[in-house]
Amino acid sequence: ALETVRDYSFPTANVNASKEARDLLRMLYSIKGGNTLSGQHNYLEEPNKHTQRIRRLTGEYPALVGYEMGVVLDHTEREVKEYRQKIVADAIATYRAGSIVTMTYHAAMPGECPCWDMVNNGGISEEEFKQIITPGTKLHKEWLADIDEVAEYLKQLRDARVPVLWRPYHEMNGGWFWWGGQYEFQQLWELMFERYTEVHKLDNLLWVWSPSAPNDYAAEFEGYYVGDLRADVLAVDVYYNDYKQSHHDQLWRLA
Repeated sequence: ALETVRDYSFPTANVNASKEARDLLRMLYSIKGGNTLSGQHNYLEEPNKHTQRIRRLTGEYPALVGYEMGVVLDHTEREVKEYRQKIVADAIATYRAGSIVTMTYHAAMPGECPCWDMVNNGGISEEEFKQIITPGTKLHKEWLADIDEVAEYLKQLRDARVPVLWRPYHEMNGGWFWWGGQYEFQQLWELMFERYTEVHKLDNLLWVWSPSAPNDYAAEFEGYYVGDLRADVLAVDVYYNDYKQSHHDQLWRLA
């Protein structure tokens, strides 16, 4: 009976994706080639600061509102918990008001402080990364504890029936974040995907794979692609106004 109600016309990475998640993906497909959605990102500490500023300036809310589940400043663990709870409340209100919710995850190095130096640390060795993705190691257990904690906030959104464009480990083709430039990056993604879909049942997530635009500091996309079965949306981060048709075309070929 379950098979008969699933909508496979817009296949999702998670075969058990919720109706709300499938409806969101269907909407994105429906506007391709015709419309662009305008969005605004907000930081962990002030989940609606920029959104409200846009409202004051234009009288409108962005179609897409971004939130942060990681850290870009230095905080105590207690502060991070408080900020994340505020984000959940704001995201629920945002979705019910009609905007799409997306979330980025600037993850700190497993077992380390929730501070920017442990996110943007210039990369780590292949051996250290291998420890993170190897079950049973100290670093892997610390990594699990970190993502399990984030999952508890995402579950609140699931239970409120809020679909989320989930964007973890972005810019993985660069070398500035600890997860960046790693030959086995796809395994890190796979482990989170399995944990979130199979253990935590986060069926409200659509998975967004978002590398950096290739340049002198970031490699080409292909070596870091997680595959069609593990991504719902392909995106690209562009800095310094370096917009090129090739960025779109390369993603199009992958998709």
